[in-house]
Formats: sequence, structure tokens, C-alpha cells
Amino acid sequence: MSKPDANRLLNPGPLILDGESLDPGLLVQAARSIRPVVLSEAAWRRISISRNIVNGIVESGHAAYGVTTGVGSQKDFKVSSEAITRYNQRLITAHATRLPGPTLKPETVRAALIYMVNAFGCGFSGVSEALV
Repeated sequence: MSKPDANRLLNPGPLILDGESLDPGLLVQAARSIRPVVLSEAAWRRISISRNIVNGIVESGHAAYGVTTGVGSQKDFKVSSEAITRYNQRLITAHATRLPGPTLKPETVRAALIYMVNAFGCGFSGVSEALV
């Protein structure tokens, strides 16, 4: 095994999230530092493709759980295309919690955000690029 380049260890450049290769060590390193974090072009493409699928579902008017319908006990109720934005805002508010939010360390919050963005990079969530 070759000796690591000391300069690379001190200035490793941005952590590139691709939705596939983030490991616990890199996550901890990025969360505890000010190392920039970026998404790969492939991850951005997957996000865009999955969002286009969601947009197509909305435009079609077909029932899709949590997209054009409610969730849980409200799954049988249609959400109109005009109400989707408002519905999503209410859904986020309904699931928001303040515990243990205010007491979390900044690196814990950063780790959670990095993990979440990396998961979005898989392209399975259908989130908008603006959210990411």
C-alpha cells in the first residue's frame, strides 16, 4: 500500500456525493469539518429523472401514494394538482419535530443533511432539484 499524500489529507477537496459510495468514515470526516460537499453530475441526473417522473404522475392525474393522494389514513383522498404545493407544505409541518433538534450539535445536523442529500442522489425520492 502506498503512503498517502500529506497535502491531499490536509486539503482533500470537496466530498463528492454520488448516492452510492458514501461510507461512515467519510460521513464523519465531512460532518466534523468545513470540507465542501457536492453532488456528482450522475447524482444530479438521477434526481432530475426521478423528478420528471413525479411531474409526469402529477400531470397525468393518476393516483400515486403521497404524490397525488394523501398518506396514511388519508391515502384514499385525491390531492388536486392546484393543491399539491400547499399539501406538501402541510405534510412537512405535520411531520416536523423540535426534539431533539435544538440540542443537536452542528456536526450532527451536518451529518444528517449530508446523509440525506446523498440518499437523494440515488434518484429514488422524486424530490426537486431546488430542495436538494
